Formats: sequence, C-alpha cells, structure tokens
Amino acid sequence: MWTWIDGAQNVTVNAGRRFISQCTGSTDRNPGSRVEARNAQNTTTCVEDMMWFCGGQNFGYFNDLWVYKMGPKTWTWVSGDSVQGNYGQYGTRGLTASTNMLPCRTGHAMWVDKYQRTWIFGGIVRGNVSRGNDLWKFEPDMNCLGIQLDTFQLYPPADLDLCLGDTSSMYVASDFNNLTIQPATGYSLNTDTTKITFQPLSTTTYTIQAVTSGLCPTPRQITFTILVHKDTLPNFQNFAYCTSDSVMINLDTSYQFMFNPSGSVNYNAGGASASIHAGTTTTYTVSATRLGCPVLGTKEFTVTVVPYPHAAFNISPTQTSIESPVLNLNNTSTGYNQIAWYYQNNLIDTNDQFTYTATDTGLYCFKLIAINELGCPDSVEHCAEIIPGGLLIVPNAFSPNGDGANDVFQVIHKNISLKSFKIFNRWGQELFYTTDIKKGWDGNYKGKPCELGVYFYLIEYSDPYGKNGVKKGDVTLVR
Repeated sequence: MWTWIDGAQNVTVNAGRRFISQCTGSTDRNPGSRVEARNAQNTTTCVEDMMWFCGGQNFGYFNDLWVYKMGPKTWTWVSGDSVQGNYGQYGTRGLTASTNMLPCRTGHAMWVDKYQRTWIFGGIVRGNVSRGNDLWKFEPDMNCLGIQLDTFQLYPPADLDLCLGDTSSMYVASDFNNLTIQPATGYSLNTDTTKITFQPLSTTTYTIQAVTSGLCPTPRQITFTILVHKDTLPNFQNFAYCTSDSVMINLDTSYQFMFNPSGSVNYNAGGASASIHAGTTTTYTVSATRLGCPVLGTKEFTVTVVPYPHAAFNISPTQTSIESPVLNLNNTSTGYNQIAWYYQNNLIDTNDQFTYTATDTGLYCFKLIAINELGCPDSVEHCAEIIPGGLLIVPNAFSPNGDGANDVFQVIHKNISLKSFKIFNRWGQELFYTTDIKKGWDGNYKGKPCELGVYFYLIEYSDPYGKNGVKKGDVTLVR
C-alpha cells in the first residue's frame, strides 16, 4: 500500500523548494522538484534510517546534498549550492580541503557506506559540458546530521606477507577494551594496547576481538592470516669437468640466486639455468631471495676442473727395413687413466707398450688416444717407415779363363751404394779399384793375368738407411 509522505500534489517549477540554511532539519524545507537526481541509503543498528539525496536537474543542473530522516520526516541541507550551475572546485586529487566542491551533475552513481560517507561517481557533469568519470567522497559532520555514530572498527595489519624476522603493525582505537588475541603468540603490545606488533615465526591465522563503549557496544571481531616466508635453499650437487669445458645447472625461477664468486657464472634467458665456466677448481657459496625474502642459510658446491690428458709416445725405429720389420711403441702420456692404440682407425691395443710387426714396406702411422677419469681425450699420431732391405753378396772364387762363366769377380747387390771396391794380393799391393758397383775384377793387373791363388778384397758401402758398412774377405782365382 502506498502512503504519500511529503512533497506537493500540484507540482510547479521548484515546488516547495526551500534551502534556508545548512544543517537544520525541518519539515518545511526540501530540495524541490528534480529529474535524474540520485539517492542512497545505508542502515545500521546504530543509526536511524536516513536517505541521502544529491544533484539532478530542473531547468538547470544542481550539486546540493540533502538528508531525509524517515522517523521525524525532516529534510536537512548538508552541502552543495542552493543555485544551479556550479562547475565545482576539484583541488588536489586525494587531498581533502574546505574549498573543494562537487560540480553540478545529473544521472550519476551514488552510494553511502556504513559510516554515512557519501560516494558519487560520473554522470552528466558541469552543466552538460561533459560525461564524467570523477569519483568524490563526502565525509559528513555528525553534529550537522544530529546523530552519534560509532565508527570504531578493527583493521588488519597493512602487510600480511612477511619475511621471517620482519614485523607488521596493527593499530587499535583507544576506545576499544577487552582486547583478546588468539593464538597468544608471535606478537607484542604497547603500553596502552593501541598498537599490536606481529612477528610470527611461521604462517599464523589470528582472530582478534574487542568491545567499545560507544553508541554500538557490539563486539568487533576480525580474522586474518599472516604469511611468513622462511624458504630454504635447494641442494646443489658437485660437478667435475675438464679444462675449457663448462657445466649447465637448472634453477628454480621462483628464487633469485646469488653465486659467490660470480664472475664465472652466466645466467641464461629467463633465469631458468646458468652456465658455469671456472678455469680452476672452485667452491661456490649460494644464497638467494624468494618472493623478496632472504632464504635461510647458504649452500656450497664445488666445481672440480681436471686438466686434459697429454697424449705422447715414441716409436722405434722410425725407419727400418723389411728384413727387420718390428716396431716398438712406448706410451709416455701424462694425466691419463686409460689409453688406446689405433692403426688405420682400428683399435689394436690398450697397453702402455706393444710391438707391431709390419708385413710390407711403406709408411705405418699409429694414433694414441689418452683419456682421463672424466673421459676427456687427447690424441697424438706418429709414423715409422718400412723400406726395402739391402743385399751384398761376395763370391769366394772366380775363373777368368774366357769361357763366359764366372770370368769376373763381381759383388751381387741390392739397395746398397758402393763407395769403393778394392782387390789386394798377399803382399798388400792394390790390384783393382772401382766405385762403380756394376764393374768387377777380371783377374788382370796392368793388362796381365794374375797368378792363381788367394786374393783379398775390401768393400766400402752404405745401406738403404744411409749407414756405412765395410766388408772384407778373400777370393780364390782359378783358371
């Protein structure tokens, strides 16, 4: 059912509009006729029912703020202008000032909170000059409204996310009494119990209750959780690698790691990994923060840098004939754990020394790979040559009788170089001399045949390796 409460029946322009004075509630005044004005209400058990009213238009735009009390049915002009068209005074954003004034507007949003503070947003602003997005807050004088308002509330600490050892404070109005805090740990109070300083050792949910002796003695209660970060560092394993190598370690990106020393540590894009390239064995100390909080303790790990092995061996002889084709290979490497010998890319031995017997002339090249305990290799290659053998055979008799068989005393040779070939009689007289290995002694001396008997030869030569040799003996001349 409808009840006509207030206002004129036969409406004219500004019918019944009376401002008179601010902060005076009366049944004989009201804001007058309006369109597109706004009103709002917030009812609590401590405050009588009140409706707030602001702005709108009636052949002009207004910014006046009124309160209508439903009990006594009175209107109170609280703020704003009694005339239309005020473009307002914005002042400095965020700062309250007595000179600030809401511009006239219509079609705006409006609401009232439990402290009877009025909030106004947007609308058609400043005499239809613009569509607004300005937000205003009006804090009323309770004496102007003629009410007593209990505004005391409990508010949680501003910082509910703490590093271990940090503190966060909560302020309590002195009007509160019978303050209880559960659990009774991780906090301290100042002398007049208006400040609670929290320093929990772990994440804790607190429930605080207090009572005020004001208009509304209803107990106030608040529950909140303080999150305490006390993360620990993950473990880091030890690494070993060979000189000039590096190691890649994966990192938890929720941490911000610090390595000491740091010069050999390079972070990869995104911080999900880091590469470490230490020139010598190094022990790293790791610290970190996580979500802005220092992580408890430090961790250490060691990167052991192992030198590469040095592969070396000798081969002897480096040149020999096919008559003695045995090659001796001796490992002289350092810094190794194991070795492997290769010939023509085939593994042939793993001992420090071994012998190889060639089956043909030519160049024989051997590779030695030395490997350390980390599997890092070094290699070296040496070659030896197998050459054809030298041959020198001297007959022990010849018969220079012109029968075409064995008429010349001549050496049988292969792969040798003759330096001199001499024949002597028993008295040491030189009867024949040549440096041409193709020539021989025909048994004559100065064009005359020598007597039958034993003669002596002296041959000087060099073998295929350039080594000098001498061969002596005797030969029998027969006819």
